[in-house]
Amino acid sequence: MAANCGHRQRSVTWHFDSQQSRCVWMHSSIFRACMAPLCVLLSTWQAHAKMLPWQQVKAMPFIVQDGLEIARQARGKAPSSLYVVCSQNKELHLILSTRLPGPRWAIEKGRDDNVSLFVGGIEQQLKVVMDLVEKGQDLTWLESAVSRDGEGEPDTLVITRIKADEIKTIGSWFGDTPPLKVSIVGYAETGVFMVGAVAGPAIAEFNASCVTE
Repeated sequence: MAANCGHRQRSVTWHFDSQQSRCVWMHSSIFRACMAPLCVLLSTWQAHAKMLPWQQVKAMPFIVQDGLEIARQARGKAPSSLYVVCSQNKELHLILSTRLPGPRWAIEKGRDDNVSLFVGGIEQQLKVVMDLVEKGQDLTWLESAVSRDGEGEPDTLVITRIKADEIKTIGSWFGDTPPLKVSIVGYAETGVFMVGAVAGPAIAEFNASCVTE
């Protein structure tokens, strides 16, 4: 009897382990089935988050192959970024991504304006033409009442092709350390104020890679 009881106990134990394994396998399958869509969603979100603002603009007048952020938001100022980009035709352009200040009715897609790029002081000035290719969505009355300046979808502005001597001049203005003041003034009679994100050598290297690729 003792042997039979022992055998029966082992049989029950094996049966319990089998059921437990089956339950674990079922729970694991359900977990994987539930996690799969979440993983896909997370991967999509991460890929979207890595996209630069101008990569999401459908109205870009040229195909951008690569870009370098040369200036970004200054403390206490509206979120903004200034990029130098290389087009498919090996041409350099500047792209400004920011929520333009001032009344939204004065900001019209397709509007061209003469603007000035300042690096450091007013003595380092480059006059260019800037075009608004994408206007951020306007806020509702309630959103406007509670939001701060610069909040909302960014506007995207493109500066006409930068010549070889102009990009070299910009690189020299940025010097050996990122400048403390970079601004674009004049579009719709407004100004965007940033700080340098890179030094001059990075701009020179990007220029060389665009031309030789």
